[in-house]
Amino acid sequence: TQFSQSVIPRIVLSSTSSNPTGSIIIPIYSISFASNGTVPALVSTDEAATYQAIPAGTTINFDAGGLGWYYEEDKFYWDTTAAGASLIITYNSYV
Repeated sequence: TQFSQSVIPRIVLSSTSSNPTGSIIIPIYSISFASNGTVPALVSTDEAATYQAIPAGTTINFDAGGLGWYYEEDKFYWDTTAAGASLIITYNSYV
């Protein structure tokens, strides 16, 4: 039997005025952070233990790598509370 899993594409827009901080609290197959503001946005891949500044105009992509592979819930966080910071976050999940 071949592996089969339906995925749900999702989009989150984050800026100082809408969803300025958050996390993905479900398992996901892939995620992308596009920093589309005028200043860097902050992204964490380790449950908010540390954050990296993603420069404006930069896109970071993560893919779990294959059929059945996924990132556990609560790994990815973001922070766009700095004036001018903004992210377009897209990800694929199965829940």
